[in-house]
Amino acid sequence: MFQVMHFHTRDQGGDTFNFYLRYRYRNGLPSARYPNFVDIRQMLLTYMRPKRTQYIEVLNTRICTRIKQHFPLQAISCQFQAYHGVDPGYRSSIVTIGNIEPLAIPK
Repeated sequence: MFQVMHFHTRDQGGDTFNFYLRYRYRNGLPSARYPNFVDIRQMLLTYMRPKRTQYIEVLNTRICTRIKQHFPLQAISCQFQAYHGVDPGYRSSIVTIGNIEPLAIPK
């Protein structure tokens, strides 16, 4: 599992995001083929840089799906939290693909 905290974007209405990703490697994957989490993190952040105006649920589903397809993962759970600064709190989206317990990290 890893997290990216306080990622600010001018898109999405100027939201600040927290991202939490937990994943399981494919069964039988040799440890030499384990992806470096930095590469997964970079894919996540690269996807967030262009203008993204979808709902966070759509954005989370697309990113989580692409990460799972691109890396040798058996399962992944992604939680995105968004805060605009004027809302009473964080909005959150959790997407789980495969056999892994869903993330549920409170703020």
